[in-house]
This record gives sequence, C-alpha cells and structure tokens, in this order.
Amino acid sequence: MAYNLNLNTDFVLLQAIKNRLISTNPSIKLFCDNSTTAYSFLELFHDWRDNLSIWHWRDTDENYSKFHIKAVAVDKNMMYIGSANFSKTAMEHSAECGLFINSPDCYESLMAYISSLEESGLLKKIN
Repeated sequence: MAYNLNLNTDFVLLQAIKNRLISTNPSIKLFCDNSTTAYSFLELFHDWRDNLSIWHWRDTDENYSKFHIKAVAVDKNMMYIGSANFSKTAMEHSAECGLFINSPDCYESLMAYISSLEESGLLKKIN
C-alpha cells in the first residue's frame, strides 16, 4: 500500500482499517510524507510490528520534494491509483479521480517504481 495519509485528519479511517484488518494478519508497507508522521504511525500500529514496515520520504528543506503517491496495491494484482486523499475533506469538498485496476503487470510496475525510490534513498525505512 502506498498512500499519502494524514494522521490528524484520517485518524478515524485509520482506526477502522486497523480494526477491520486485524483478523486477517496482512503484511503492509506504509509510506508517509515525513519522519514525524512515520513515527506517529509506528506508535499507532505498534502491535503490528511483525507485519508492518513504515517508510517516510526523506526529510528535506526543499519545498518541492515530497511523497505524493496515491495508490493501494492488494494481493499482487488489484490496485487503486488516483488523486484523492483518504480524508473527509477530499471526499466531501474536492473533485477527485481514480482508477481501480486488476492487472499483475501494473502491480509489478508500481512495485518496481516504489523499490527504485527505496533504493535511491528517497524513501527511508524506520522499522
């Protein structure tokens, strides 16, 4: 899963996701804008440490450099890619667009891109 979530505005959604998935024991990679948010997620999901890796966009003073991916990948096949944040504001007050894709090739392409960001040091793992 690669998604730009905000811990403050999306907390209720995150709790619902956590409660729903806790019985399925998923393996999740979570990506955040910055290290502060990443460590907040680590605290929130502390009981999932064995199944969760949390990454953040490298901390920088550059205003133009940011993690802005909006994608969810599931089961090495299904994906959502779009412009929407998972927030009440985005859903109720913004014009957003996205695609649901069922394609192993698209999944592999997204994962290769994420891997290249990890390998380049732009995304840093905290746990």
